Amino acid sequence: MARKKSYKPHFFESTTSNEHYTRLYDSMLKSDAWKDLNHSSRSVYTILKMQYKGEYTGETVLCPYKDFQEYGMNTTTIKNAIKDLEEHGFIRCEHGVLVTGNLHREPNEYRFISEWKDWHPDENL
Repeated sequence: MARKKSYKPHFFESTTSNEHYTRLYDSMLKSDAWKDLNHSSRSVYTILKMQYKGEYTGETVLCPYKDFQEYGMNTTTIKNAIKDLEEHGFIRCEHGVLVTGNLHREPNEYRFISEWKDWHPDENL
């Protein structure tokens, strides 16, 4: 069985040569849905993709708001960006529950979906 070829980043892509990388394909970046997103929504999507580790995280990604807040976003911006990503067909929020009896909230669980491929601005006004 052949071994997987390891990817070595170019000098301008990374500070080290052995870290995780996040893939964003040209077809997505050129899509109508992506072009219609605001910068905050794009940032939230990129952060979610950074949290996704393929088979190691399963089909969904757990991402608490504090992970977004590390990049200077407030909770309103995060909430609006997630709603925007759902409306454009990039993610689906599976669940996030408030634990009864205290103020602890479990992180939301997100699933990447491909409905963005069929999103058109004139149909989604």
